[in-house]
Amino acid sequence: MRDLGEGWIVAINGHAETVDCKPEGTMGWKVEPYHMTFWRNGWMAVDLRPFVDNGLTQEKGVIVGNSEPELRRLLKRLLA
Repeated sequence: MRDLGEGWIVAINGHAETVDCKPEGTMGWKVEPYHMTFWRNGWMAVDLRPFVDNGLTQEKGVIVGNSEPELRRLLKRLLA
């Protein structure tokens, strides 16, 4: 887990099993295998999943509410 500043926290699960994450001051979340979860001001805001196309499911991720523009700004800042 990493505090990214401005109310953002990220957890990346690189393991094959689900990890129960509850950074201090957040609602917590079960981060599934190979997923990335972002919290904004203590609330789970984004659950990014690897794209899976096995003919049965297509997982792309979940962005809650109007977190997408803020997430885009955060990622641009981190990658700059």
